Amino acid sequence: RFRRVAVGGTFDRLHAGHELLLAVTALVAGGFVFVGVTADALLTNKSYKELLQPYDVRVRETVSYIEAVHPGIKVGAFSAANQVAQLDPHMEALVVSVETLPGAEAINAGRRARGFDPLTIIIVPVIGLRRDGGGGEGTTTAVPVTGFSSKLSSSGLRALEAAAASGGTGDEDEA
Repeated sequence: RFRRVAVGGTFDRLHAGHELLLAVTALVAGGFVFVGVTADALLTNKSYKELLQPYDVRVRETVSYIEAVHPGIKVGAFSAANQVAQLDPHMEALVVSVETLPGAEAINAGRRARGFDPLTIIIVPVIGLRRDGGGGEGTTTAVPVTGFSSKLSSSGLRALEAAAASGGTGDEDEA
């Protein structure tokens, strides 16, 4: 276990992908979890932004989930985990989804530039990427998915909510 672990995201409509990311974070943390929950002001370009849960709701649900997975763990919520992860010389690990790995690598580059040890990066798979059986019996290979468009996402959940409210099917393209 790591004494100080960081994780970040928007965490809108906590879904199975978020739960996997947060559960891994809680399970590898032995002391303190720093959760970065993206502030409302940084989400102006999100699709269906008017349906985003308020920041305080996203923080409360995220922290509660981590505490349920790892009772007694200390959790602090911040609006920018990447800054905490990069600037805290005592931070030990960062939990990311595979799609945000480049951001984790940038954080470690910033730490190296400051003379800090790099973080151990724990990579969690994205839920919902399609797989095929293209390598023979018993093997699977990931089908390339540009932009992770087929992943489970809060944007997709907001699109379904918007479609349901307007009587649509939810299959419309996101704007």
